[in-house]
Amino acid sequence: MALVDPQSITINGTTTSLPRVSSKNPGGGTYRSGDELIEVNIRTLYGSRVRHQINLIVQKFTTDPYKPAENRKVEGSVNLSLNYPNVGFTAAEKMYHYKGLEGLLNAGSYADLVKLVGGEV
Repeated sequence: MALVDPQSITINGTTTSLPRVSSKNPGGGTYRSGDELIEVNIRTLYGSRVRHQINLIVQKFTTDPYKPAENRKVEGSVNLSLNYPNVGFTAAEKMYHYKGLEGLLNAGSYADLVKLVGGEV
């Protein structure tokens, strides 16, 4: 079963529509903004383990610090991977684990996430 098309993502208060631009059957798809600066890749890989992945890629233009008169495109990404054996964990248990990690990162106004992206461990 496919996800809703288009997907939408809100980054810093701005919501962007992400229509599906490709399907990698079985188990994958790519959603991309019209300006091609935001992309979400979703896939599930099956083997001795099951890996559910979602990847956000964001691009932007910024001033080149070595050539201030020129702009260059830069790219960053955020990845989430759930990696489990084929048997032993239910879908509900996987959700509990994700929600636990999400709660850890967003507790206290995302204090631990702020520390993480600031390089603290």
